[in-house]
Amino acid sequence: MGLPKKKLEVVQAPEAEDIKKIFATWLLNFPSPHTRRAYKNDFFRFFEFLTARHPEIKNFGEITPLIVSSYRDFLVSQKKANKTTNRKLATISSFLTALVAEQKIKSNPVVCRRPPSETIRVKTWLNKTEAEKVLATFNKNNPSGRMNHLLTKTLYQSAQRFSSIANLKVKDLAEMNDFLVITIELKGGRKKILPLPKLLSLELKSYVKDEKLKPDDYLFTGKKGVRTNKPIDNKSFNEVLRVAGKRAKLKKTFTSHRLRASTLSDLIGKYELARIQAQISFHKSADTLMIYKNERDFEDLETNLLLENESKEQFRDNYETPEWLIGAIKKLGFNLALDIAGTEENKKASRVITAEQNALLQDWVIEKDEWIYGNIPYSKKELFVAKMLEQKNKGYSRQLQLLPASVDTQWFKKLRDEVADYLVFINKRLSFKLAGVEENAKFPSVLAVVGELTEDQKSGLKAIGWLVPK
Repeated sequence: MGLPKKKLEVVQAPEAEDIKKIFATWLLNFPSPHTRRAYKNDFFRFFEFLTARHPEIKNFGEITPLIVSSYRDFLVSQKKANKTTNRKLATISSFLTALVAEQKIKSNPVVCRRPPSETIRVKTWLNKTEAEKVLATFNKNNPSGRMNHLLTKTLYQSAQRFSSIANLKVKDLAEMNDFLVITIELKGGRKKILPLPKLLSLELKSYVKDEKLKPDDYLFTGKKGVRTNKPIDNKSFNEVLRVAGKRAKLKKTFTSHRLRASTLSDLIGKYELARIQAQISFHKSADTLMIYKNERDFEDLETNLLLENESKEQFRDNYETPEWLIGAIKKLGFNLALDIAGTEENKKASRVITAEQNALLQDWVIEKDEWIYGNIPYSKKELFVAKMLEQKNKGYSRQLQLLPASVDTQWFKKLRDEVADYLVFINKRLSFKLAGVEENAKFPSVLAVVGELTEDQKSGLKAIGWLVPK
C-alpha cells in the first residue's frame, strides 16, 4: 500500500513521506481490496494526466480547480460514463479532503467539478393513497393474491431492492420483541439486518404459518398460486404490478424499483440528513440516494406510509459486543462481574442487568476487584454517561463502557472531562452481531475506562487502540 509509483515526483515536497503515510491510512477506510485497487488506479490515471498536461505541478497544494475541471473534461472526452467520471473525481476529492484535515494543503480544489447531468426524465412515483389503492386490488383470500400483496407491501415499506426481498427465505426471518428482523443480501454479497413494521411483521408470521413454509422455502415464489423452488422473478412481478395499477385505475405505470424509489423520496422529505436516509435504505452513498430527490416533484411528503423507522434505534440498542474484544479485555485481568446492558443470552459478565430491569434506575453494585461492563445502548448514550458519573461518585468506579467515538458531541465531552479516567479509541471499526448476523459499525468506537489501571493493563489496552489518559 502507498502512493502510486508512476508519478511520485508530483508529491516530492519535503513532507512527501507524511503524505504517503496519510495515503496508506486513507486507503484503510475501504475494507474491500477491489475498492482499494480501483482507487489506486484512479490515482495512476490522474498522475498520468498531470504528467502529460501539467508538468509544472510538483505537489498537491498546487492543484487548482481549473486543473480539476480540465481533468474532468478529459475524462468526458474519453467517452467515460458520468458514473465513472464522478467516481474518479470523488476518489481524488476524498484523499484531498484527508490532506486538508492533516493541514497539508489549504483547501480541496475538487468542488462541484462533476460533468453536466443529463436531463432527468420525470418518472412514475406512488404516493401513500396510490399505494393503498394498489394493495387493495390483491385478493388475499387466495395464495397467489396474498403473496403478491405481501411482496408489494414488503418492498414498499422496506425500501429495499427487489432482488434482496424476492430472495428471502423463511430462515432469513427472526423474531425480536414485537418485530420481525430480516437478513438481506446486498450488492457485493454484503449482509444487513432490517426491522420490519409491526403490522407487516404480524402478516408475514401469519403467512408463513398458514402456508406451512419450511426454513429453506422462499417467501415469495411460484406462479398463479403454485409454489416452486425458485423465487419469483422481476419480470413476472412487474406484470403483476401492471395489472394491479390498471385495476386501481392509476394513470401511470410503475415497476418494483418504483416502489423502492417512492419510499426513498418520502424518506428524503421526512429525514433532513441524507446520511441518515442512506443508512435506512442501505445505500453506500448519500449522493446516490439524492438521485431520488432530484427526480421527484414532491407531493405530501409528511404522509409517509407505514415505515416505522423509529424501531431502528431499538434494534441498534441490541447489538452484541464482538467476542474478540471481550476476550482481549478478560485476558488483561479485568474481572467482569456485571453487564449493565446485556441479555441473559449474550451477557458478557457473570451477572446482568437487562433492558427490562433498566440499569438507569438502579445502582451498579460490585465487590472489590470486580468490574462493570456495558455496551451502552445507542439511543441512550447521554443518559448512561450521566449514570456512569453518578455511579462513579457512589464508589462503583471500576467500569469499562463501550460507546461511539462521537468526539464532537456534548455527551462525549462530559465523558472525557468528568467521567472517564482513560479512553481507548479502538483501532478498527467493530462488527456487532444482531440476530446472529454481523454488521459493521458506521462509526468508530471508544472504550471508556473508569478506575485505575495496572501497567500491564495499560500496555494491553494499547494493543487494542489508542490509550488516552485523562
